[in-house]
Amino acid sequence: MRKILNERLKALEMSEADAYLDIFSNDSTLSRQEWEILAPLLTVPETFFFRDKGQMALLRNWILPQLIQRHKKDRCLRLWSAGCSFGAEPYSLAILLHELLPDLHDWNILIFGSDMNAAAIRQARKGLFSVWSFRSTLPDLKEKYFHDVGTWAQIDESFRDMVTFKTGNLVNDSFPSIASGIHDMDLIMCRNVFIYFGKKAISSVSRKFTQTLTDGGFLMTGHAELMDISLPGLNRRPFSDSLIYERGEAPAVSHIGKVPATPKKQLAAEKKRPKHSISRPRPVALRKPLQKPAAKQEAEAGKDVSQLISEAKALMAIHKYQAAIEKAEEVNRLEPGHFETLSLIASAYANMGEYAKAADICRQAIEIHPFEHSAHYLLSQICEAQGDREEAMALLKKAVYLEPAFIPAYLEIAALYEMEIDATRAKKMRHSALRILEKLPQDETVEPYEGVTVSELICHIRKML
Repeated sequence: MRKILNERLKALEMSEADAYLDIFSNDSTLSRQEWEILAPLLTVPETFFFRDKGQMALLRNWILPQLIQRHKKDRCLRLWSAGCSFGAEPYSLAILLHELLPDLHDWNILIFGSDMNAAAIRQARKGLFSVWSFRSTLPDLKEKYFHDVGTWAQIDESFRDMVTFKTGNLVNDSFPSIASGIHDMDLIMCRNVFIYFGKKAISSVSRKFTQTLTDGGFLMTGHAELMDISLPGLNRRPFSDSLIYERGEAPAVSHIGKVPATPKKQLAAEKKRPKHSISRPRPVALRKPLQKPAAKQEAEAGKDVSQLISEAKALMAIHKYQAAIEKAEEVNRLEPGHFETLSLIASAYANMGEYAKAADICRQAIEIHPFEHSAHYLLSQICEAQGDREEAMALLKKAVYLEPAFIPAYLEIAALYEMEIDATRAKKMRHSALRILEKLPQDETVEPYEGVTVSELICHIRKML
């Protein structure tokens, strides 16, 4: 960075860095020229089709089908790839919609791609890609949707017509904007962009994204990019494939088996909310089995419990929570008080928004295994969703006591301290997480942050500090 700055100072015959930085304080011809020069120097224009298979699977199997169902009457969809580089991401969205919508031509679809790198945008409009851009795709994708142009592959014209490209600066530009068409977005994808921003810029851009989303719209970022960032108006939606954010009021809670990523989740307004205890309803008993003929009981007893658990997890993965609960209860009929299935049922109820039931069953699981840190962590998430941050904090501290190397709890505690305007303690918890991470292999993946390595998480936490 210092080398780049010195080169620009020399080119502009300037001696002071502050004078150079003043160029970017307003929108002028010179500032736009400098941004165009700096963009390819400061960013890595990495691009390939269907990058991050987990997130693309989530788009194909859940996010886009949800949006299609939501708009089946007005048949309008508005999608934005912010920081799209050479265009592989917005074109990937176009391909997914082509495969999901048999009546695609009857829909009014806007797919918008933007990037501060003007050269990348010019390339994106041409739809030309090297062989390397297809390194994570199935072999037939290139054959189906592209044709050869010399040594390049060009995406078919029908897909180029679906995407509108424009240069833009997420930090300096004003949006939502009716004039630019960036408003009422159903989906914003901004992956691997926030890694270039400081905390102040991340907060500013994420607020603008929130205002640009329609109610119920989704924001998808890199796996850990918004960790420890206050996101008023956005609720996290953790899935096994990724963590996404939804504009709306009701928060969602984690899926069991994959501890969720830990950005700050509560709305800023909650800082003023008085603390209160969770209401303690009468215990929710798992349904008792009906009396069955002896032969049928014997047949059921022979069922493979591990198979039933696998089926319940598979149902959770496709968000069929009630069916997952019913499958898990079969295990509890065969093995009463089975810890794993109680935890799964609690997670399913939490994802359905039935927090009181989820909390009660989670406590049943804790009674069975009082030293299992994951159950205390799940209950902390449920308590926070109900507004009881004090109880959530106590449970998180217990999770750390039970498993001192459990990184998500440290980061969640830090986020809660920050909500209480206790920056010193928040900083202390992040330093504790850093000390643990620094002892781990740097290329190891950090559970549950899928796809995030130890070195990437260390970099992110240091940026927060």
